[in-house]
Amino acid sequence: LVHIWSSKGKSFFESIKENIKFEEYPIEKSRGISRVNTIALKSNRDQLFSDARTLSPIQFFGKYAPYNLKVRMKNYGRYALWRLNLQSFIRHIKHLIIHRSK
Repeated sequence: LVHIWSSKGKSFFESIKENIKFEEYPIEKSRGISRVNTIALKSNRDQLFSDARTLSPIQFFGKYAPYNLKVRMKNYGRYALWRLNLQSFIRHIKHLIIHRSK
């Protein structure tokens, strides 16, 4: 199942559709209908792309994805769970909590 959300996606699909087998399906019957017109652009999107063009990679990632104490602790916790073979158990518990019956 492929959802096309943009004109760029539509033009890409048009360029490959002769080479693939496909069947059109109404979006109303798919689970994607809830996503129509729900994508909101972030307020700092233009600034991010401007910075991506002008800043060095180290400056860019330092600004938008800093490797601070919080990130290091999270990575260490994940590594410790992996070493103790507990990551799948934790993932299962998290899944149960998120998807519990309401």
